[in-house]
Parts: sequence; C-alpha cells; structure tokens
Amino acid sequence: MSKSEFALNYQQLTENTTLLLDNLKRASDLITNFKQVAANQASDELCRFNLESYIKKIISSLSPKIKHSRHSIEFACSNKDLEIYSVPGVLVQIISNIVDNVLEHAFTGGQSGKIMLTVSEAGQHIRLQISDDGIGMSPETVALIFDPFFTTSRKSGGCGLGMHIVYNLVTRQLKGRIECHSSPGQGSSFIILLPKDGRHLHSSPL
Repeated sequence: MSKSEFALNYQQLTENTTLLLDNLKRASDLITNFKQVAANQASDELCRFNLESYIKKIISSLSPKIKHSRHSIEFACSNKDLEIYSVPGVLVQIISNIVDNVLEHAFTGGQSGKIMLTVSEAGQHIRLQISDDGIGMSPETVALIFDPFFTTSRKSGGCGLGMHIVYNLVTRQLKGRIECHSSPGQGSSFIILLPKDGRHLHSSPL
C-alpha cells in the first residue's frame, strides 16, 4: 500500500468513525429523552420545569413518527428561561395528541407539510400554539373538533376521542383554555393558554 493510499484509507476510517459516534450519540439522546418523557407521561405530579428544554424533549420523542412521514416539525420559544409550574406528563399528552391529529388529518397523500410549535408569555399565562400548513378545515368541522366521538376519518378507524381528550386535559386538568382556528386551504392552529403557576391544580388524574 502506497503512502497516499494509506492516507486516504485513514481519512475515510476517521470520517466513518466520527459519523458512527455522532449517530450513536443521537440514538443515546433520543432514548434518554424518550425514557424521561415516557416516565413523566405516566406521572401526574406537579413540578417547575423549563418549557423550551422540555418541549424539545417531547419533539425528540416524536421524531421517529415524524421521520416516517413526509413532514417536518419546527419549534420556537420566545424566552429560553421561560418556566411553568404544572404537570409535565399532561403537556406530553396534549402535544402528542395534537401532533397525531395533524399527521392524520392535515395533509393530503403526497403533500410534504410543516408543523410549527411556538411558545410565548401572555401575562400570567403561557401561550402554546401548534400550527400546520395543511388542507385546513371547514367552519363546521372546527365547531365540532373538540366534541366526543367526532371524526372525519371513521372509515379508516378514527374514534373521535383524541381532540376531546386534549380539550379535557387543557381545561379540566390544567385549568387552561384551547381554541382552534382554521379555514379550507389555510392550515390550522391550536392555541392553548396555560397558567404559569399551577400550584392550585389538583394533580389527580381525570
């Protein structure tokens, strides 16, 4: 083997090793985030937590599902130090159910869509908005979106409980508010207001 061939092989080996280590670290981070989010989801305890950091972990836990679709997800937080005293496990369920609903209903077959999560302060509340650039909904669908057993995909197995569960989690368990805004061809937005200080919340499940 010539000196140049050795150098080339050494460079390729180094690059492959670096790539392997990067992939192993990403897999390790994903597993760690998934385990933490899963543990929190099974808990109904109140605690103080950083929203940007925690929502990034939720998105990381959802990444395999997003990766197997044609779509992407983006997240922006107005304040990296923004904290909330609430039930993190309930927040996991809310975001996961809304993202599942978007993936199921918002995009047509060959469309590559985008899901956007934004967090900001609104007085004594936190404003969480989950939007998409999908096909949107009619006014009639928007009016019924949180009703139990309402679904536009019953033929494909939809039970119509996902968004009703989200509504109850937001309004009953976290004492917040949720609205849906949409129109045909203009995508959809779910806007959630949650109290920053949830010390008055009952941590018992519904």
